[in-house]
Amino acid sequence: MNRYKKQYLDTFASANSNVEKTSDPGAFVTGMLQALMATSALPSMFADMAKVAPPEIQSDTQRVADAFSKQLGNAADDPMNPGTALMKNLAVGMTVLGPISNVNSYVAEHCG
Repeated sequence: MNRYKKQYLDTFASANSNVEKTSDPGAFVTGMLQALMATSALPSMFADMAKVAPPEIQSDTQRVADAFSKQLGNAADDPMNPGTALMKNLAVGMTVLGPISNVNSYVAEHCG
């Protein structure tokens, strides 16, 4: 998690900075692309975490990795119909609310 955390946070900070420049359409688009790039790292982060996760959260961590991967696939399947991808991704996200909560609680308690 630590390997990806700084990269993720830095990319999102830059994305937010650009998105806030609403008077500059180029910066806004750049920010949105940066946010997408940061999000696209989540399946890899959770897949790597699942490889080394303790037994208490290993299956939950793998489920989260699989869900993020599926969500990216949904977004790429039909880029001209983002509403469909959004609805599919909301459904996928709802199926892993428990596992995400379990992984988050474990990381917060044991990983600082």
